[in-house]
Amino acid sequence: MVLPEPERGVCASSRTWKTLQTKRSSSMSRGAAPKLGKGVESGAFRMSMAKKKAREAAKIIAERLHSEVSAERAVKREKRLEKQRRKAENSLKSASFTAITDSKKLKAMNKKQLRQLQKTSVDASGRTVLVPAFGSVNPKSRNKQVKRPGRDGRGR
Repeated sequence: MVLPEPERGVCASSRTWKTLQTKRSSSMSRGAAPKLGKGVESGAFRMSMAKKKAREAAKIIAERLHSEVSAERAVKREKRLEKQRRKAENSLKSASFTAITDSKKLKAMNKKQLRQLQKTSVDASGRTVLVPAFGSVNPKSRNKQVKRPGRDGRGR
């Protein structure tokens, strides 16, 4: 089937025998879409609206699933923290303590032994907790001296 050649006006050089170039998509003539009456939707518009509704429905489902998963994670986290707290309390209840009354024992201990000492204290909620007797509560925050190489590069 041969399509009729679209009508053209007279070009500036008045060479009417030249044909319209249809090889490039930029040079193809694009006719205006037929206008439908008010309130009448084209098939392409209906399809795009259906796709849009499907995307929105999928988005709502994904958000619901995400919120359910995050709620489950929060519940698991709470359970884990509660279990850790109970375990720490029970180990404190079952532990046996020796009170050091002689201060000479403390003076005779080396650094490693002093770090292992713990004292009991009561926190704001009334629970008994173990606290390091010497040094900081967080062992990672201790200031450590780093051995840096000297001028000869051998650490002296």
